[in-house]
Amino acid sequence: MKFIKNSLLIIISLIFIELFSQLIFLFYGEQNKYSIFLKPFANQISEKITEYQIHWDYSTNKMKPGYYTTDKGINYKINSKNLFSIIFISICLFAVLKYHIRFNENRKFHDLNYVDFNLSSEAKKIDKKLSGLKWITPEYKNNPQTEINLLNEIKLYLESDNRTKMVMTNYSFFSSILSEKLFSPTRWHIPDGTDYPLSGNKYFDSYKNLLIRLIEKNNIKVIYTIYPVKNSVIFTYLNKSCFKETKISSILSSYEIKNCYEINS
Repeated sequence: MKFIKNSLLIIISLIFIELFSQLIFLFYGEQNKYSIFLKPFANQISEKITEYQIHWDYSTNKMKPGYYTTDKGINYKINSKNLFSIIFISICLFAVLKYHIRFNENRKFHDLNYVDFNLSSEAKKIDKKLSGLKWITPEYKNNPQTEINLLNEIKLYLESDNRTKMVMTNYSFFSSILSEKLFSPTRWHIPDGTDYPLSGNKYFDSYKNLLIRLIEKNNIKVIYTIYPVKNSVIFTYLNKSCFKETKISSILSSYEIKNCYEINS
């Protein structure tokens, strides 16, 4: 697969070089002298081109845009707008190729900008449902296996807990690999207020009521958070006295719901 990608890159690069060479002889009138792909056919092409009555502007050393007629009475149009089209299309193709390789192939975006993908591990080590994927994250970019081990510990712990639970995590695949609904009020947990309203936001009370309704309606017994999600995603909205907090592992914490007025009112 990598060989095919590299071959396509070489071919596309050669096409760009050929387009550039054609632009050169369009400006300077030296047909096929700079051509790469057309060189084997230079004699035939040159012979055919010499039949054209080309009007040349010696003051600018360029071909005059307009209509030209061969000795056989066939009209050919050479328009300077075509040159703009060629340049525009070439720029677009170059931009698409560049950003495809940069962002789709090399994942050159913010979080993974300095991650070495050669260190990634097989994602199926977490669960077979992730087969065919590679695993590496910015938090464990030098040792993804450490993160995989931690996630497997969490997976086993959650599987052993038969209570109805809510899991707040940025590892959004847990619901899938556990085959269990985990009732998170939001898909992502970014502490800057991007994904849920913070104190002072006009929607703060609406989100708080949503959280309480989820707990009451689904009879949630315990809430889990997985680092980097912190307890502020709970305690910003609900009083600490409503929970019994337990540190289970270096990245997993539980908050067992107690009988309190704020939730059970």
